[in-house]
Amino acid sequence: MYVFNTENMGREYTPISLVTGVNSSVNNYMIQDEIINTCKNQAVSNMCMEASRYGADAVMNTRFEVTITNRITVFVYGTAVKFN
Repeated sequence: MYVFNTENMGREYTPISLVTGVNSSVNNYMIQDEIINTCKNQAVSNMCMEASRYGADAVMNTRFEVTITNRITVFVYGTAVKFN
């Protein structure tokens, strides 16, 4: 599954649906960067699994929201697309 943060990748495509992914973990302030990366990777994986259920080839306009409190939560969303 291709994941892009832009609208234009040089190929024509047909939008299918908005897809999302989320992951969170307890905030351990000593290894915060590692936890954020792990949560981000799992959230992207969840989003790609949802996109593949739609039969998508890629996810365009991918955006992230990160919330850090006593938990680290990463929410990712984008548009699932099918290449023409």
